[in-house]
Amino acid sequence: MSIWYHAPPRRVSDRAGTPPTEGKEFGGWNPLGMQVLEIKRTLAGETKTYACRAAEMTADRAVLLYTLERPGTVGGLTLPAGTLTVAYYWTDRPYNVYHWIAPDGTTLAYYFNLSGPPRIEHARLEWEDLEVDVLVTPDARARVLDEDRVPASAADRLPEIAAARDRVLREYREVARSVEAASRTLRTTHGGAPASAPKPS
Repeated sequence: MSIWYHAPPRRVSDRAGTPPTEGKEFGGWNPLGMQVLEIKRTLAGETKTYACRAAEMTADRAVLLYTLERPGTVGGLTLPAGTLTVAYYWTDRPYNVYHWIAPDGTTLAYYFNLSGPPRIEHARLEWEDLEVDVLVTPDARARVLDEDRVPASAADRLPEIAAARDRVLREYREVARSVEAASRTLRTTHGGAPASAPKPS
């Protein structure tokens, strides 16, 4: 059974989605447009890798881009071929956000992945997927997905996952607004240059 949530407006005190800027540097290099390897590790012990491009990478935040070459479906939501993903990662939050933008420029959804803190390095980003996700539609409704996918071997992580889920449900409205503004600035300033679709290895 799916449960839709309507969160009251809430101010997130730290940066939710400052627009990426070409001058932002990390470790003495400017990553705009650079290829980045995203490495996702699951609670079941699997590792998946994806080829992306960087819009921004700093010591505490990263923004990656890629475009879907083929259509897909997530939580009942159809993502057409050509959908642009603007993915936001923070080292101080138990989630990351995929902002899905249709080929015509409209927002399809904001997809919150509950996660461990990412490790951001030169041309590489690694994070732990906690399996549970929150799908937020443009009308600000949120739906929790995949709670049944947490493996039994990760039962000791359930309190951490529940706390991350609850934080997303408190913050998603403000984060979605900030991500929307940042993605629009990125597309306007830099043309939203998409990367190739992510390719699991």
